[in-house]
Amino acid sequence: MGFIVEDRHLIKCLRVSKDYGATRLCKMFPDRQWNVDEVKTLIKKINMTGSVTVSTDSIRLPTSTKLRVSHSAKKINHYCIIDVSKEI
Repeated sequence: MGFIVEDRHLIKCLRVSKDYGATRLCKMFPDRQWNVDEVKTLIKKINMTGSVTVSTDSIRLPTSTKLRVSHSAKKINHYCIIDVSKEI
């Protein structure tokens, strides 16, 4: 379940001003039916960026620094030939 804009700003305000955690926020507002894990994720984002915006395209998180490599068919065939030759 996603948060509405007012919820995001309320969580940010209470996190920044009073340093409330996810469990405490969920217990304070039981009628909102927030998931503790989703609140934890939002709090992590608030701690890292200071923002509650939905878009994460402009933010490179530390775990996303590894580049993903797409292997071409030529390289895949080369590795398959090497593996087959090792089995013989």
